[in-house]
Amino acid sequence: MKGISFSDVEYRKTKLRYEIGRRIGERARLKAERDWHAKREPRPCGMTIHTAIGCPLRCIYCYIADMGFDFSSIRPYGLTHLELIYALLYNPYFVPGLFGTYAAVGSVSEPFHELVKDKTIEYIEAILRHLGNPVQFSSKAHIDESTSKRLASSRGPLSPLITIITLKLAKILEPLAPPPLIRFESLKNLSKAGLKPALFYRPIIPGVNDSDEAEEVFKEARRAGAFAVVLGGLRVTPRILEGLKRVGVDVNPILSRVEGEVRPNKQTPVDVFDIKEELARLAKDKGLVPLKAACCATTLTIYLSKGVKVPCFGLCYTKEGLCTSCPAKCWESLPPIEVGDVKEVFRKYLKVNPVDVIEEGYILKVKLSSRRERNRALKKRGHLKLVETLYRRKVEVTA
Repeated sequence: MKGISFSDVEYRKTKLRYEIGRRIGERARLKAERDWHAKREPRPCGMTIHTAIGCPLRCIYCYIADMGFDFSSIRPYGLTHLELIYALLYNPYFVPGLFGTYAAVGSVSEPFHELVKDKTIEYIEAILRHLGNPVQFSSKAHIDESTSKRLASSRGPLSPLITIITLKLAKILEPLAPPPLIRFESLKNLSKAGLKPALFYRPIIPGVNDSDEAEEVFKEARRAGAFAVVLGGLRVTPRILEGLKRVGVDVNPILSRVEGEVRPNKQTPVDVFDIKEELARLAKDKGLVPLKAACCATTLTIYLSKGVKVPCFGLCYTKEGLCTSCPAKCWESLPPIEVGDVKEVFRKYLKVNPVDVIEEGYILKVKLSSRRERNRALKKRGHLKLVETLYRRKVEVTA
């Protein structure tokens, strides 16, 4: 793989933004520039793409109500597909292209709800066609054969995740979501269309779906066409804990794994590392590739569908216990580092002048001239993630 040229990436992004901007006109440009897609920093799974606002499924463990989203209705997002593309190209933290920022659809809504399905497909097709970035979606909906074929016809790097976390308690924990049997059908349809769907086993809820039931879910998902399982943790708030207690779930196994106090308006992570390890072994026994992060499913999908090794956007290979050494072995294809290129990015975006840049394995150590410059750089988390996206190394800033 050749070295990254920041100026080439910036030129392509600027050119694309100009071309799309000219097509949509000034009024739409201003609308897109004010949108959160133009300002949002990426998450570990990628840049979250909202195809809808609100979600009426009311899953007991869901945290979107704590974020201020409507928990009773759903409506399509207000940007057209080209306005969304322009907003992403306007976003200073977004890198276009196959080796750029992953796009993640479905983080705060159900993207394949009947009222918003068309908008979701338009967004996915637009990202793949105009930008070429890898796209992932997570869903609990019924995705029929026709929709699966349309998604597969996009011929881009598309990673479907279908959420199924329980068979026995689905009606209690996910009262308005389609039943698991319908979701297994979605896995089957997506696989039959030629896509690589994965089971999304998230959240892992201690005392609920952390042992016996997982075996049955994994077995049925594999039979339906899933090739991998993404194991995801749980985040709780006082409202979520109350909801779980209300439907008869013993929350003590959850609270025993929480560090500190669960506070209002704060999503507190539950430590399920050991459970993930056990479930990963079980998944292998059932013929599924175990993955501990959603971005890994995207990375593996790219490799299996295109034969290309793209280093994982979440840099999972730099974090102890997160990488499962999946068949993609993405860490083998890190781009060569050119010191001058790295320094240019820091000067232009972080407004600091690096003294030295040293590559140590998966770490990129950038030395600045003073603590003041270091503190200034560390405040710019989004721009530091931009550097990590470009070079696929963990960035450490020193003085």
